[in-house]
Amino acid sequence: ALASYRFDRLESKADPYFAGLEDREQSVDGGIAIGFKGDWGLLQTSWLGDLMDNHNGEEWQISYRYGWKAGRWSLSSFVSYIYQDSDLINYYYGIDESEARSDRPAYRAGPAGFWRAGINTSYQWSKYLSVFANIAFQNVDNEINNSPLVDENQLNAAMLGFAYMFGNVVNDSTK
Repeated sequence: ALASYRFDRLESKADPYFAGLEDREQSVDGGIAIGFKGDWGLLQTSWLGDLMDNHNGEEWQISYRYGWKAGRWSLSSFVSYIYQDSDLINYYYGIDESEARSDRPAYRAGPAGFWRAGINTSYQWSKYLSVFANIAFQNVDNEINNSPLVDENQLNAAMLGFAYMFGNVVNDSTK
């Protein structure tokens, strides 16, 4: 079982161009995931559907990840293909006739599929503390990119953080 917070949203008051649009809310999606792991890496697939009745859409993802460990360091690369149905895409990127303006035409999208790839790394600083950095690149499907609400055809993300694990969840290999 799987639950995932969907951070996508649109607030009509965030930009004058969005005035007159219905807000698109963040949501919680739920579904199932299954993975197969071996010396060759991890192959995982998941299906998610809207639990909060916001977008009423579905997403399917298949990912491959391969990791390396060297002492306190770990590094893993990944590639994913994500498919989102037209209900999900239209909720966030579609424009109804009632929301259309001369500079923002009505838009109805079909389903979208896109690729995401990246690298994750972490360093086990101590038994309970680790630091991590992640970088990812994603193309934007034409069904999304053609929306008058979108002006990017690629998304890049980077994250730096730390994690503190309570209790005895980590095998202390740092001694």
